[in-house]
Amino acid sequence: MRRIPPLRSTDPRQVAGFTLRGRLGQGGQGTVFLGVSPTGEQVAVKLLHAAFGQDTEARRYFDRELAALRRVAPFCTARVLAAEPDADPPYVISEYIDGPSVQDAVRDRGVMAGAELTRLAIATATALGAIHAAGVVHRDFKPANVLLAADGPRVIDFGIARPLDATAATVSGVVGTPAYMSPEQLAGDPAGPPLDLFAWACTIVYAAAGRPPFGHEPLPAVINRILNAPPDLGPLTGTLRALVAACLEKDPSRRPTAQQVLLGLMDERPGAPIPPLPGPVDPRPPAARSWPPAPPPPGPPSWQNAAPPSWQTSKPPAGPPSTRPSRMKGRAVAGAALTAGLAVLTVLAVVIANVMRQPDTTSGPTTSPSTATSQGTPAGQLARSPRLGLEFWQDGAPSLLTLTDLERPVTTVAMKRAPFELRFPTLPKDTPLQICAWTDASVFSVTDGGRTDDHPCFAPGTGIADYEHGSGTLYLNNAGHNHLVGSRVAAHSATQDKVLFASLFHGGAASPVAQRQGELYLTVFVDLDGDGAFKRAGEGEYEYLVLDFPS
Repeated sequence: MRRIPPLRSTDPRQVAGFTLRGRLGQGGQGTVFLGVSPTGEQVAVKLLHAAFGQDTEARRYFDRELAALRRVAPFCTARVLAAEPDADPPYVISEYIDGPSVQDAVRDRGVMAGAELTRLAIATATALGAIHAAGVVHRDFKPANVLLAADGPRVIDFGIARPLDATAATVSGVVGTPAYMSPEQLAGDPAGPPLDLFAWACTIVYAAAGRPPFGHEPLPAVINRILNAPPDLGPLTGTLRALVAACLEKDPSRRPTAQQVLLGLMDERPGAPIPPLPGPVDPRPPAARSWPPAPPPPGPPSWQNAAPPSWQTSKPPAGPPSTRPSRMKGRAVAGAALTAGLAVLTVLAVVIANVMRQPDTTSGPTTSPSTATSQGTPAGQLARSPRLGLEFWQDGAPSLLTLTDLERPVTTVAMKRAPFELRFPTLPKDTPLQICAWTDASVFSVTDGGRTDDHPCFAPGTGIADYEHGSGTLYLNNAGHNHLVGSRVAAHSATQDKVLFASLFHGGAASPVAQRQGELYLTVFVDLDGDGAFKRAGEGEYEYLVLDFPS
């Protein structure tokens, strides 16, 4: 039996007739306690935070989630025994599972192998099959949410699950644990069962190797690997390795379903074929489906006309993943995911407040990047910034740049709400490109001939940065600037380097670039002659930019 931390002095002693005996854990929604019924039955009591009770929208989602939870077959999950969303505070009482999580078991006892690992894979694939059959997506499947009970593994914590029959607006908010999130989840695309299969595969790798297939941290590097790099599958072999690799496809349409994974795991004969992809699954809950089911349309589904998934035609990749952006075909899929323009990593982020538009700044044009590049750069628009030759790329195409202030000059960049890649000419050896980002135009206090030491975010000692091999966080205050040099940038070509920005840092917290609204102000500086002064004439050492994100 696992050790249960005692109650704190401020914790309640009883909820809905259940006596509380200890604390099982605490998360973003609330605290989970060990409770005991009047007849001695142990239960898990989830008490939601007090602020939740005043949030009408949160309560509405909570009601919907409770209905979804009750649709899930109880044989491989923790059953919901009682719930009261209108209580003060609201609570959920569920079956108590006495056993360590996969995360704790691997930490305390070591990695899994052989029959133990296969048993975990089969049980959790079965659980996901039951969850998806009920019209639910878990959305935060990970080692901490799989408990190893005496009667087999159980999947828990549907606190952020969303029913498949919810609206797109409901399911598109990104929630999850970054190391176990799929490319489409990072992009904020509508949630579907494939993202749970991606997380399942990451969990199996963790159980077998003691780490997820794309690493733990730093966060920007993990995001970069998930989007662009092949997974490190560690010691996995045979059919399990092939199925895990299949579930880690960047394109969700190329991943197997939970049902197919389960069938593949049940047939471990050498050379046994992996079952073919099943037909499209009706995403509605069983109660909403008609009976008998409508006949399928003539001909194969459109997604079956695509090339077969790589796991059906080739061996899965082996060896450690590269931390530099990959050149593989999957990059096109990752690029498509970046265009979603919705929330990314809100589980770790605080949303930056909308920035008020400046009246003297002109928004970028609405012409598409492909039009501008294929037909030549229209008048007033730039292929790259005038002094430093900077380019901003999203979805595999350059963002439009417009020269909006000839005196400074200021270049406005038309952005999508998504991570962006900054490309710049290869820097002289040991010469950094420095970025000072601001929430208003005061960052443009840079003056020609001024000393960098006198500027609030280019001065010595303010060079905070969070980078690893071409991915990073853009800092938005005078406590730090971005310092790009050496291994912190990735080579794009023989003459151009690049960095992927997926998150922002402002006011002591991180938030995703994909949540940015309004304008973001930058001064970018390269000290070409090493004199520590800003120079505008000649080759030019600094650039003013306004990144214009949709409001």
